[in-house]
Amino acid sequence: MSDSSDEWKDWTTDSSDSEDEWFDAKPFIELSLSAYERKAREYLERDLSTINWERLKSKLNNATFVPKLHPVPRWLRLIDVVQRKIVRVPRQPFDYVCLSYTWGKVKEFQARVDNITRLQEDGALDSPENPEEPMGPNNLGVPATIQDAMTACQSLGQRYLWVDRLCIVQDGPKEDIQAHFDGIGRIYNHALVTLIAYEGNDARYGLHGISRPIDPKASGNDSWTRSAWLKRGWTYQEAVLSRNVVFFLREGVIFEHEGEAFLSRGLQEPRISQHTTMFHGAVQYCEAVENYTERMLSYRHDIVNAFSGICNHLFDKNHLFGMPRNDFDSAMHWWVKDGQGRRRPSTNGHIFPTWCWASMEGQILFPRDLRNLVIPFWAFVDKIDSKGKVSLDYPRPNFGMFGQGSKKNDALMRMAIHAYVNGYISVSPTENISRDMTTTEFGNKFPSYADFWKYSRGIRSNNPSQNPDVEPLYFREFSEQQKSLAKSPGRILVHSWISRLDVTHKVDRHGSIGLHIFHGRDCIGAGFAEAISGPSLRRGSLTFFALSACLCEAWELKQVFSPLEIFNSQFSDPDPRRQCFYVAIIAIEESEEDGVFHRIGTGLIRFDAWFEKLERERRSFVLE
Repeated sequence: MSDSSDEWKDWTTDSSDSEDEWFDAKPFIELSLSAYERKAREYLERDLSTINWERLKSKLNNATFVPKLHPVPRWLRLIDVVQRKIVRVPRQPFDYVCLSYTWGKVKEFQARVDNITRLQEDGALDSPENPEEPMGPNNLGVPATIQDAMTACQSLGQRYLWVDRLCIVQDGPKEDIQAHFDGIGRIYNHALVTLIAYEGNDARYGLHGISRPIDPKASGNDSWTRSAWLKRGWTYQEAVLSRNVVFFLREGVIFEHEGEAFLSRGLQEPRISQHTTMFHGAVQYCEAVENYTERMLSYRHDIVNAFSGICNHLFDKNHLFGMPRNDFDSAMHWWVKDGQGRRRPSTNGHIFPTWCWASMEGQILFPRDLRNLVIPFWAFVDKIDSKGKVSLDYPRPNFGMFGQGSKKNDALMRMAIHAYVNGYISVSPTENISRDMTTTEFGNKFPSYADFWKYSRGIRSNNPSQNPDVEPLYFREFSEQQKSLAKSPGRILVHSWISRLDVTHKVDRHGSIGLHIFHGRDCIGAGFAEAISGPSLRRGSLTFFALSACLCEAWELKQVFSPLEIFNSQFSDPDPRRQCFYVAIIAIEESEEDGVFHRIGTGLIRFDAWFEKLERERRSFVLE
């Protein structure tokens, strides 16, 4: 315990200090309806009823872009729109076009084991679909949207087209299908252009300007609110990772390229005034998760697969269950919007550990201005040798410079000094950091948060799994039994402060559960319950572990917790613009079967209450 229980009060900061903002303002382009209409007509002929393909082709040819993902695999299949059949990737350099659309209820027409040979014959894709004809391996009638995409591909002077339902054998070996899931980001990222079928509810609808007429008088607002494509989960990464896109709208067509992007990021109910860029090649992880989880999936277990392209784009292969291995600390600060979500079941080989956001159904949110001090020590099982011995690895932080001259950063550094010397976030404190160290001295010693993070954890090697003699000191906190438990997929090792706290709960009309957290009669925090059983709530207390010490403003807390009417000014500063330190906490429950813990909720608690008042203990455990 600290010998200066009031010291934490001096770390608050007036948020009016704006000289050193912690996040960059996101680009925001407000567009009038007339501007939207002009953009939609830019690539139409003078009669406004047909597409000017030469102008669109010229724009596409001048839109240079360097793909950011690895090249497409050689086993890829494509549609040859000249010979109207499925082919393998050609050996010589080539360009191709992708289609992004809504499958809808038209699920019969697809490549399958019993028709793939037929689909590889010349002219196999010549015939349009006849809805009256019974479906089967010999009925290869092509739905209108795919027919129109083939026509558009030829009109742009391109020979090859990729469409998921024809270029992936849908009932093929599981490993082949998974390989396509893993490579979907590369497929769209390397395409010359992606055609987006923005209108219609299924593959039979077609594209405006080809089989469907263009209506230049149609309302732009209607286009954005009625789109099924905008609400489909898979289409998010298809658009975001494409280097060029063409939206086919009732009003016309809109071409979008990095640096000249125009349309919505995928808000659930966008208005014309909310149109912003698709930010191709500049994806922000937290924002991408928030936008993606607003959308819907036909199959719940696709939640990670339909986001894997984004993860590969941002983290290469260094991610698991939709979470980055590096900067894992920040990614753990997720919660379900308004507490309204339900647990996604792990079934049929699909695993969704409770610590990852993919384990919950509902929109996921992250803190907007996250600068914090992470408290837990994490470890992953990296390797298991022939004798069953486990080697561990740890996630690397990805935080920037501490910075100086800002009240916010000074407060964070004073907090780091205090937390270190009191053993809150260090394995074995040394005298190299003293209680009377100034923020200038601290900043000179640790130019970045990553430097301090590694030092506080006793890390002296960048790759402990390859050199066990210099592994992080905190690896010793995990027992051999815990390491053995952590061998199972989806399990991680955690070492943090744990406390059992009294709670009361409030259930809203949607079934969401809000929590008030108490120390005696004092309300010291609030949170959301994600998957808490009745018996746990009836006991009136829950186990929490400390995730991080963070700065929050009262108005931010109210915005997060008010929907469930669990915001309580007792645990926040009365000045809504004043920033105070809190501890982000995660509620966990131990399995009676194997002693493995599961995440069941999240919340915030006053820093002074957690570290100065509560009974707590350091503990290592396995989280799944």
